[in-house]
Amino acid sequence: VRSRGLGDVYKRQAVTIQTLYAEMLQEVTATTNRMKGEAIETAKERFASMQNVFDTIVKDIKAYSVFLNQAAEGYEAAEREGTQKAAEQGKVF
Repeated sequence: VRSRGLGDVYKRQAVTIQTLYAEMLQEVTATTNRMKGEAIETAKERFASMQNVFDTIVKDIKAYSVFLNQAAEGYEAAEREGTQKAAEQGKVF
């Protein structure tokens, strides 16, 4: 079912976001270690403080992927039941 596939896509995107943020934070940290000054330290701290925002985005995307997968499972179950009942009555669902 398409919704199940879409849920998996969202789940992969959440993981990608986590990975990219971690890589960016590592790069910012490495850059600030080579550069000195109050402005660069402030920029590093501001970027690092975005962790909660990214964590929230990832959590929401993962929750939505679970919802999509559950919706797809519910749809599949309803479709199976409808098909079975129709077959019992000699009809096509």
